[in-house]
Amino acid sequence: MEFLRNAYAGFGAGERFQEVADRLAELSQFYIAPRYPDAHPSGGAGEHYTATQAARANELASGVLAWIDEQWELARAQGA
Repeated sequence: MEFLRNAYAGFGAGERFQEVADRLAELSQFYIAPRYPDAHPSGGAGEHYTATQAARANELASGVLAWIDEQWELARAQGA
């Protein structure tokens, strides 16, 4: 991650990349446990996550996808 952060900082996108990295770090808590029904010893994922947490995860993921779309468009505009 540090390599990518430095690479994007060189293009003047360091602050935006840091925002995306922070979003990904927060999203990581929702990655493994909700995917597996037996990840929580005391019940399924639906019993451990709230609607508010789900909405936050969706908001975070939408922000990451928007950044990916921006990067894609920049690359296309530069002929990559």
